[in-house]
Amino acid sequence: MKTRIWILIGMLMGVIVSCSEDSISPSTDPETFDGLYSLPQGNHDYDARIVELSNKYNTRIYYKFVDKDYYWGVSTDIRWRFDTVNNRIVAGYDALPADENYVGEQLDLLENHFLKYFSDTLLLRTMPYRVLLSSVFDYIIYSSTGMPEVLPRTLVNAYSGYDYLAFNWGNANVKTMTSEQINAFKNDAVCVFLQRLADKELIKRSTAFTSVTNYGASMTAANMYEFGILHYSYRTIAGDWEQYVKAIVSTPYEQLIAPGGILHPDIDKKQMIRKKYDYMINHFKEEYNIDLQAIGDDVQN
Repeated sequence: MKTRIWILIGMLMGVIVSCSEDSISPSTDPETFDGLYSLPQGNHDYDARIVELSNKYNTRIYYKFVDKDYYWGVSTDIRWRFDTVNNRIVAGYDALPADENYVGEQLDLLENHFLKYFSDTLLLRTMPYRVLLSSVFDYIIYSSTGMPEVLPRTLVNAYSGYDYLAFNWGNANVKTMTSEQINAFKNDAVCVFLQRLADKELIKRSTAFTSVTNYGASMTAANMYEFGILHYSYRTIAGDWEQYVKAIVSTPYEQLIAPGGILHPDIDKKQMIRKKYDYMINHFKEEYNIDLQAIGDDVQN
């Protein structure tokens, strides 16, 4: 009986080895043994700077990448596509690597309007596996009218992918960015980063903040401010947290307290928004050495 078992095992092993030898072929992808590209990716003046930043923050910054590096997720493909059966555009993203002629200026944008707001310690601990520098990162919106001559695009300043952060503006336009465009980049880059950290529990949401509002209460768009909710569509803990971060880092304090601002008495009649604002500001300062309002006050004019 034992002899038969060993003979059967030997036959199975032979089949496995035979199948493996027939099916295995070497990968032609330009990747290192750990699935990442080698740095530096070129010999430009900025390549040494990229290597330095990558080492400093325990990430890898790439200005050369292929489509799968941005679109792949465990269960999703974020690319847009054209549905030939229904003759419509299925919404999604389109991205291209940075133009190597403008990566230096793109790094300036990244350092001056994103990285400088966070401590080296925080960035070392929380930066993702990879950073992708793109010349195009656009959202292609849904269209039910066939394929248009010009795709309906919306520029994306920053995007949080499965294991990466992507930053746009690696093209000639980076040299002529307006103050409005720089401010929008700063706002989006900071918000995308902080939301990623909260979603992945790399930073904690303040219990003092979340305990102020009864998220299960019956409220309306007309009375949401009385509950300390900024947007009716985001009346969950995660959504509420995101909206407060966005409001603070994108708005100077003088505007927050001015007529029309969320901290003005005409809007914050019960001081619920002020209470949550203070809790959030103190939480980020004390726990993570991040001054959210200083980011909001840093506006290009």
